[in-house]
Amino acid sequence: MNTEILISKLTAFSLTRQEAAIYITLCKNDCLTGYEVAKQTGISRSNAYSSLKSLVDKGAAFIIEGDSKKYTIVPIDEFCNNKIRNLYEDRDFLINNLPKKRSFEEGYVTINGDENIKNKIHTMMEQTKLRLYISMNSDLLDCFRDDLIKAVKRNIKISILSEKDFDIEGVITYITNDKKNQIGVITDSKRVITGDYGFGKESSALYSEHKNFVTLFKDYMANEIKLVKKDY
Repeated sequence: MNTEILISKLTAFSLTRQEAAIYITLCKNDCLTGYEVAKQTGISRSNAYSSLKSLVDKGAAFIIEGDSKKYTIVPIDEFCNNKIRNLYEDRDFLINNLPKKRSFEEGYVTINGDENIKNKIHTMMEQTKLRLYISMNSDLLDCFRDDLIKAVKRNIKISILSEKDFDIEGVITYITNDKKNQIGVITDSKRVITGDYGFGKESSALYSEHKNFVTLFKDYMANEIKLVKKDY
């Protein structure tokens, strides 16, 4: 596995790049002294000791006491699960204590970047209670396969407009032209997101709960479905 990818993934769990590099080095050894870590990584001894202390503080490493102090990793599954558990606890605290957000019924929100757009669609699908309309390329649709399977199990009615059939039982697919980078999702006739996807940070989508806008976009998708049915 590419070391840069591993470092990038570890930084998502609050490690710095240097700490992540040291964690990977410790993974390859049962235990190491600070001197040995510095020697194997090429990091200065002072920085190595500082990063090792930080790894211990962050719950990613243990100290083994002896004639010379050594360090070993907290197993990656244990480390990640602890971080995720703490995040859930912090999330629940914030949900219960921060002022409630206002709705988007009167406005339009611009969401930029593929990752942010995808996360918003995940959230919309998870919160759907009755009906889900989706218009997007089949490759992108596959990113939401797990969400769609869960939605089917919740008896959500799902209609998809895409260039090929989507192989999940309980989902209705209407075959249209390739949507390429254009996306559209409506949930419960209350929320809509539409825009482009696939341009990295340059992607941009509009999200709204404005009744007239939702109705307009729903009518647009309904008309496209009628045209597909007419062709058949």
